[in-house]
Amino acid sequence: MHIMKKLTMSMYLGVLLMLVCLLASCGGRPAITMEDNGLDEFGSSDRVILIVLDGFASRYLNYLDQDSSLYQLLQYATYDLDGQTIYPSHTCNAHTSLMTGTYPDQHGLIGNVYYDQNERISQKNISADLIDQKTLFEIAGEHGKKTAIVSG
Repeated sequence: MHIMKKLTMSMYLGVLLMLVCLLASCGGRPAITMEDNGLDEFGSSDRVILIVLDGFASRYLNYLDQDSSLYQLLQYATYDLDGQTIYPSHTCNAHTSLMTGTYPDQHGLIGNVYYDQNERISQKNISADLIDQKTLFEIAGEHGKKTAIVSG
């Protein structure tokens, strides 16, 4: 496997694992079963939880204990271990591509920092004003859906 693909998958799964670990540490509830998870008979739900593990190698999933929260989550989740990132593969622009469904040339972020020509300095991409496309959160809000994000 090409080194860039390995690094990309590692970053993608690293964020996913970090978020799952954060969520798993919030309580000691038993695993959810198909009978009580809110799904209808077709597997549809009004709720979607998107977990991104930035920097986590998918091979780490081979070492999960069957009693772990992540293992239990994966038994009922829909997931993709073959996801591909964009280029250049930096966290800010990759996550923005994921949240907008567009490439960097369309959403405007091409890395973790940008050069402000007026101020003549490099700045971190931390402002939503820099994104030239609607995000998943904005589109959901336009349709009356509630959204939330946990990042760590």
